[in-house]
Amino acid sequence: MEHHDTYMVSSGRYTSIFICVIIKRGVIKLFEIKKTSSSNKTIRMPDSLIEKLERLAAKNDISFNQLVIQCCEYAIENLVSQN
Repeated sequence: MEHHDTYMVSSGRYTSIFICVIIKRGVIKLFEIKKTSSSNKTIRMPDSLIEKLERLAAKNDISFNQLVIQCCEYAIENLVSQN
């Protein structure tokens, strides 16, 4: 017997998370669809940096935008505190 339930949860940086709980043969599987909120922001970067980021994004089969987001998040998380 298979049973499906869907729940909507609001959490931190995600505007909504849909969690589908599938119970099949006594095993619970979770599937999450995450939708982040985002805004447009224009920034200026040196051409050489843009070229490096574009090559790196293409090499790793991700979008330029996603690479920039990951780079910024990594930099912020690993920032050395300046007291």
